Amino acid sequence: MSRETQFQYCIGAAGMLETLPKFNFPFVHGEKTRAFQVISNNMHPLIEENSFAVCESCDLSTLAEGSPVVIISKAKGLFINRIYQADRNDVFTLKSENAFFNNVTIHLSEINEIWLVKGILSYNLNNEQKSGGGNAAPLAAPLSKDLQ
Repeated sequence: MSRETQFQYCIGAAGMLETLPKFNFPFVHGEKTRAFQVISNNMHPLIEENSFAVCESCDLSTLAEGSPVVIISKAKGLFINRIYQADRNDVFTLKSENAFFNNVTIHLSEINEIWLVKGILSYNLNNEQKSGGGNAAPLAAPLSKDLQ
């Protein structure tokens, strides 16, 4: 679910799911799976902005405290946060990894869907060299001599 389609998904636009591309992921099984694009850095460094959170549908009774989830609420929108039980059984606190963001309180009646984050697809590859000064040329030169 790209950032462009998330609003329509949250409000329940009819027929929208049929128009979305379909993918298979080896680590997520079942028909109730979705990938949601992350549109904020509230879960950084765990999940980077513009990554995709690959999720399985679940219910609150099976979630461990602090699980990373995607919450769909027609009243409040889409959230990607860790979920915690609040003081009351029907109220939950959504917490970000990034301390800059405030916690969100959400009532059970405001939650339309809940998705457990199973994996992350990211295009932000850390391509820095870990040692050797960051230049691959010294390694390539001896190899090219061996191939001649």
